[in-house]
Amino acid sequence: MKIRDITLGALFLSISLIMFVIENQISLPVVVPGFKIGISNVVTLVMLHLWDHKKAFAVLILRIVISTVICANITVLFYSICGGVLAYLVMLLFKDIKSVSVLSVLGAVGHNTGQVFAAAFILRSMSVFAYFPVLTALGCVAGLFTGLVAKFTIENRNVKSLFGEDCK
Repeated sequence: MKIRDITLGALFLSISLIMFVIENQISLPVVVPGFKIGISNVVTLVMLHLWDHKKAFAVLILRIVISTVICANITVLFYSICGGVLAYLVMLLFKDIKSVSVLSVLGAVGHNTGQVFAAAFILRSMSVFAYFPVLTALGCVAGLFTGLVAKFTIENRNVKSLFGEDCK
């Protein structure tokens, strides 16, 4: 791996962690447990579109682990890994879709699906699936917002210049 790749990976990991910490300080007036906009996922979307999917996955996993150490507990790590990995796999499966917003919405639904299954496993109860329709609707709105932010970021030529010859 090139030093440039390590540096860019560290830069994007830092940006996503900062975005996570800032979002963690914002209290949303939503009654569904665990709901967040997921603004740090903008970094994952940008990396998927402009760089390498393996590097995007590495940054995603590192962000989840580090943010959990900073702000949460081990149970949250399980929820976050399940949601994050499923969202990533869904976005990777559909990454040829030209609309970043649609890809983001699909990722958000994947994330919510992973977290609901994690909750059902941890709580040993299927009752958590009652939250799924509301989480899906909220996830679509949050995914659309995140996708629009990612779209504007991807279209910024200064961001593209960071990736240089590796840019897709």
